[in-house]
Amino acid sequence: MTLRLLAAAAALLALPAHGEEITPESMRAMADAASVIASTYFKPVDTGRLLRTCTDAASQPDKQALSSSQKEEVCVRAMVATLDKDSAYLGREDWQALRTAAPAQKAQLALKAERLPGEVLLITPGQFTDATLEQLASALRTVDAAPKVSGIILDLRHCQGGLLTATIGVAAAFLPLKALVFKAQGNSPDFAMDALADPEYYGAGKPPFAGLPPVVLTLPLVVLVDAQTASGAEMVAAALQDHGRARIAGVRTAGRGMIQTLRMLSAQVALKLTSAEISRPNGRAIEGVGVTPDVMLASDVPDAIAKAQALLRR
Repeated sequence: MTLRLLAAAAALLALPAHGEEITPESMRAMADAASVIASTYFKPVDTGRLLRTCTDAASQPDKQALSSSQKEEVCVRAMVATLDKDSAYLGREDWQALRTAAPAQKAQLALKAERLPGEVLLITPGQFTDATLEQLASALRTVDAAPKVSGIILDLRHCQGGLLTATIGVAAAFLPLKALVFKAQGNSPDFAMDALADPEYYGAGKPPFAGLPPVVLTLPLVVLVDAQTASGAEMVAAALQDHGRARIAGVRTAGRGMIQTLRMLSAQVALKLTSAEISRPNGRAIEGVGVTPDVMLASDVPDAIAKAQALLRR
């Protein structure tokens, strides 16, 4: 945070002396939040405008009886509310609920793999977590086991994606080394990158797909999608489609092609901010557009899996 921001915060937050005055610590926290937003958000942000929004919110008559820390929260929430619909203020209760729910969600949304008739391997990721890549690698190591797998169905219906590293890794499992998975472009260079099918981008020093049977890169692959396929799952489908690695079957996906970044303001308060926009390997956007399948298929029908199996045989 710069001295200029702090001075602006002090000037703008000279609120009427009703209730508890805003402390220097709260002023600094508000200026810090404005700085974090400006350095993270995917579009240019006028910090002066943010701070004016902040003081306008805290100056409302019904807010004058609040404590300094409560006014601080009102201010920061007001600043975040000027951004896109996916950016959010996570207060103490929000953040604790998020951390409490995470282990249960991981268990519920673990990757599932099963053999179907015709020796087709059906893989359903659920959500992309820090365990997904090891689970995927375990499933793919079975493709050479007798009887050998004849094709793979990657079922991304209802999948909302998840961790960015896991998103890159799921696509990388089926793509040649260093193939482009997606491009991310933000207002800050910190959030711009060309994500490649390379362990450097997803392996954290431990390549999860080392030793996979080479046939994984050439087996027939069908990806099932639906209108709830979103974010990271769309990035995977788009990458596999653009590289000609898979046939995409289903209906057009949700069209959520943005990256959200969690920025901690304190031990118990965080901002979830949209930090970058994604473009697929062919350069087209995903946001608001989605991924159009190669084969239109009512993905909620009971025989969607059977129809995907038929596509593998074509």
